[in-house]
Amino acid sequence: MAMVRIDQLQARRSSRSSLPSAAAVTARRSKNGGGYQDFYSNKCVNITSAAVIGSSHLQLWTRSIHCNDRTNNKYSLQSAASFSTTHRRGRNKSPPRFSDDSTVDELVQIAHDNLDVMTPMATAALWNKISRQLSKRDGRSVNQRGAGKGDSRQNARNIDDIFQHTIDGLMKFNTRELTQTIFSMSKITAALRKQGSRRGEAGHKRILRGLLLSKDIAPNENVFRFLAGQSIGKLDQFGARHLSNLAYACALINYVPEFDDGSDLFDHIAKQSVVNAAEFEPQGISNVLWSYATVKKPLPPIFEAMGDQWLQ
Repeated sequence: MAMVRIDQLQARRSSRSSLPSAAAVTARRSKNGGGYQDFYSNKCVNITSAAVIGSSHLQLWTRSIHCNDRTNNKYSLQSAASFSTTHRRGRNKSPPRFSDDSTVDELVQIAHDNLDVMTPMATAALWNKISRQLSKRDGRSVNQRGAGKGDSRQNARNIDDIFQHTIDGLMKFNTRELTQTIFSMSKITAALRKQGSRRGEAGHKRILRGLLLSKDIAPNENVFRFLAGQSIGKLDQFGARHLSNLAYACALINYVPEFDDGSDLFDHIAKQSVVNAAEFEPQGISNVLWSYATVKKPLPPIFEAMGDQWLQ
């Protein structure tokens, strides 16, 4: 297991690696000292160690968070093996169900209270419900309901825990769960960009904005490149619906994840879509063609395959 210094990680990030820095996923660059600043409070975060585990592309990240009270809290982004261990500890409980009537804060609280039994299916369902709340036309998610600063801070920590739980378990997700999670995170990103940052906005919006958007309100490339990297190894298992939804999710935020070999996610989706062309229905064909046109990737093979399928 090779150890990687932070300067090497920064070099990888600048070379558009398909394995992003977890620091960028969960922390922002601090203005002083070149450190990192936690997105839900003024805690200084120093990356103490990072290891890349072989060809599995799993990363183990350890963060030391120096709090204002000079105590140390430990957070880690662990391998997918910890995801199974968590479920074994809570095997006598059932995964939670999420209602469309729940606010974002209520959804987050329910998920965090049951984090030990949050299966991939339940995790994907949670992000789907959150995306639906934030995508409501009036921009409201029936939020906060009088929550104080202490509640908002705790809610931020809960979202942080849920996000890390999601990242930890992605390798356990099947194609449907993975696509639903990526699609939901894209919808959340699109909704937050459309609504813009507002003074006094709900705490969950601020924390999600810090996770999924960069400072210039562009999608957080590190997050979405990581999600795309998890999809590549399973694309041969994707059906037509999941392929079209994956392309649509990236087009929704107008971002095409690129990989070290010079290819991008849309290149891989096109190849698999041509293979699965006979499975595509009109809605899927429409989604694929719109997605490729939106991100300006006019690849002739997929347009020809979708056109032939449309005429049949």
